[in-house]
Amino acid sequence: MDEERHFIEIDEGCIQAAPGCSQESPIQDCEITQRYLVPGVDTNRCVVIGNGPSRKLTPLEQIDCTTFGCNQIYQDFQPDYLLAQDKEVIHQMQVDNVIQPVYVPQSSYRIFRDNTYTQLHDMKEIRFPYVRMNSWLSGEQAMVLAAQLGYVRIDLIGFDGGPESIYREPQAHAQPHRERYTRTLKIIQEYYPKIQITVDDYFTSRG
Repeated sequence: MDEERHFIEIDEGCIQAAPGCSQESPIQDCEITQRYLVPGVDTNRCVVIGNGPSRKLTPLEQIDCTTFGCNQIYQDFQPDYLLAQDKEVIHQMQVDNVIQPVYVPQSSYRIFRDNTYTQLHDMKEIRFPYVRMNSWLSGEQAMVLAAQLGYVRIDLIGFDGGPESIYREPQAHAQPHRERYTRTLKIIQEYYPKIQITVDDYFTSRG
């Protein structure tokens, strides 16, 4: 994780926060507000792991800070915070007997929590400050969750964009793409102006 990183650029410069936008929203379980602390680890920094092909270049077990991951990543690596929202992904977690907590956006949580097809050992609800975040991609929701927990530096890896993902067949259209991230990351920065989001050279390189 010592590769060169850089701030995401939007238009003429780095993401700029809108004045006065610092609203935060509560998360259901108070325990989630306590950071995952490891002795000797930078508690202001975390890594949000995407599932793009470039993720394979990073030995995930060597990441020395808190990790956030989404969907089927649990098959290869157990992040400190695991997020999901898709019905079939959550069902597969049920089949695979996933024990660790799974953080689910509020809208999905209300649908899946009592459904026998999607019941998990420990499903936790995430509440967002902006209702449309409930329909965002899981990786974007993971960034918001990290900001809610108070992390100041959020490093992204595996956010390649494009039609490929480690866990699915290539899609006909590139998604997500840079234009989408330009929009959603700017919104995150508006709500949490103290954070810094950094990316690697593979960010949206396929999108």
